[in-house]
Amino acid sequence: MSIEYSQLSIPKLGTKTVQNAEEEKAIDREWYNNPGQFPKPSAVVTILRGDVKPWSEEWKWFFGAVALVLGIIVAAKMKKKRKKKGVVDRCKLCGRRGELQRSHFLPAALYGMILRQGGAEGNPMVVTREITVQTSRQFWAHLLCGECEGRFNMNGEGYALARVHNADRFPLLDLLNVAMPLQATRELALYSGSDIGIDVDQLAYFAMSIFWRASVHRWTSASGGQIWNPLGNYEEPVRRYLLGETPFPNEMVLVITVCTDFESQSSVLSPAIVRGDRIDGMGLIARGIQFRLYTGPDIPEALRRVCCVRSERRIILVGDCRRISLQAFANLHANRQP
Repeated sequence: MSIEYSQLSIPKLGTKTVQNAEEEKAIDREWYNNPGQFPKPSAVVTILRGDVKPWSEEWKWFFGAVALVLGIIVAAKMKKKRKKKGVVDRCKLCGRRGELQRSHFLPAALYGMILRQGGAEGNPMVVTREITVQTSRQFWAHLLCGECEGRFNMNGEGYALARVHNADRFPLLDLLNVAMPLQATRELALYSGSDIGIDVDQLAYFAMSIFWRASVHRWTSASGGQIWNPLGNYEEPVRRYLLGETPFPNEMVLVITVCTDFESQSSVLSPAIVRGDRIDGMGLIARGIQFRLYTGPDIPEALRRVCCVRSERRIILVGDCRRISLQAFANLHANRQP
């Protein structure tokens, strides 16, 4: 708070205005800036003004704003630097040490198709053994190097995503609908993928990459759910197959079914146990394409004959997948932790 002094009453010589407290002290000691010019005043009247603030308080808002802006700039630069630097560790697929990418458990494009079809209320329903929640947040982890991310996309992911139900049309089913089936019943039709020109190897690679990802890492979402479906002794053979070091693993059968029902065409179901009459398998649905994986030495011959990789005609099935889809969904609920 500043002090303003009134004019001082000076006998005979008129008045003098005291400018500041230092001058007042000088007057009290009877010496002046120009000694002898003025006698000591007879009275001093002070007026306290509460509406006048020091300059530091007047500009306090300005300095606060500057500090806030500088803090935002510094934080953004640090975040950019950390993002650029990345995480350096060993790639789960190739085993080489290097900068790891932000790998998604399921391709981000699948989430985009669900959101485009359902809008804000069409967020994927995430069902795990711990939670059931509707969210657009995806499962991701620093898992693969840039080269292996590119390997997944080039060897199957890009091809498969261009043929799933994309909320407007279903390219793979459209192609099969104009082809001649090898066999057909009321419930199921069998087609030769190789005769129609479908790259079954890329579809199989896409599915196996997801089954492998579900096994090699415990995927945890921000909502608290976790996905982990171990392949056991088959995890390493699948890894070498994905690297291109070995052919499709022995004692494994992969069956592809293109779904005709709307529920399966609009769903993305992460790997889950599918119960069968004679053998259990692991199921996966990606927007209308269902993949079932069977492992072990006791796989029935009927399943071996329709394996998309091992069958001579590269068999692809077409049918209603609601029963298997709902069964896998129910198994997740039944195995939820209390």
